[in-house]
Amino acid sequence: MFLLAPFGCIYYPIETLPEVFQKIAYILPLFYIFEEAGNILINQTINIQNVYYAFMWNAFISLFQLFCFIILSMQQKIRGL
Repeated sequence: MFLLAPFGCIYYPIETLPEVFQKIAYILPLFYIFEEAGNILINQTINIQNVYYAFMWNAFISLFQLFCFIILSMQQKIRGL
């Protein structure tokens, strides 16, 4: 979790990150959740788009993990491990 904290932009805005790291941050749901938390604290409004992006990235990552698990389980079953 400590390795993901800089990409979540918990302590500072995303503009302070180098461009390569900004691209990594945009594909993590953590960024959108903390961005929305800051938005709620500063503006007292909810941007549903950030919540939607976080949900969609979580769904995509979960499906990818499930796919990898199924593939690896099938390989283990074939090999008899």
